[in-house]
Amino acid sequence: MRKQEPAEALIAAIRDVHEGRVAMSFDLAAALEGDRAFTDAHLTEREKQVLGLYATGATAAEVAHVLGIASRTVAVYVQRIRQKYTEVGRHARTRTDLYLRAQEDRLAEGNGQ
Repeated sequence: MRKQEPAEALIAAIRDVHEGRVAMSFDLAAALEGDRAFTDAHLTEREKQVLGLYATGATAAEVAHVLGIASRTVAVYVQRIRQKYTEVGRHARTRTDLYLRAQEDRLAEGNGQ
């Protein structure tokens, strides 16, 4: 929040944060949205590979087979990927969310990769 924000906005922001929501001014949100340094999930190459396959519909077993890893390892990667996106404010709770993040980051299979 900027110093120039009215007291009511600050109080509302405090309430939002107390209730577990993100409090951010429109100006700051707009600036951050355009800055990849703030929104990049910093996925490892392997996480990018897993996301590219998993987000486009492959099962954990199929991803595991293609990458030569265990299905449980795929599940761990997916959890890490979700966490990293959440940490930068780009939630990925569902497979659809993961697909959208993969599209946004140009990681989905069949996306020119």
